[in-house]
Amino acid sequence: SVLAKQSKVTQLILGFFFEQIDFFGDVARLLEERDYSEQELKVKMVEIIKEKEVFEEWEPSFMTPLFLLLSNVGIIMVAEYFL
Repeated sequence: SVLAKQSKVTQLILGFFFEQIDFFGDVARLLEERDYSEQELKVKMVEIIKEKEVFEEWEPSFMTPLFLLLSNVGIIMVAEYFL
């Protein structure tokens, strides 16, 4: 499959996305309603995704880059100590 050819990170992100949203089911339902153009279908899917508010809790915060910075520094210090 196409997904199996992707990197592990891409697979994780797409896996998370498809767990939250029935993407292919939503597209099929929209196409049953009427024959949308590609642009109309994109707009409708964006509206559906926004309505589901799946990513509301995943909004970026100030703590995210700070946590990543401290994690990287910690990993480097541990690596230098043991290597």
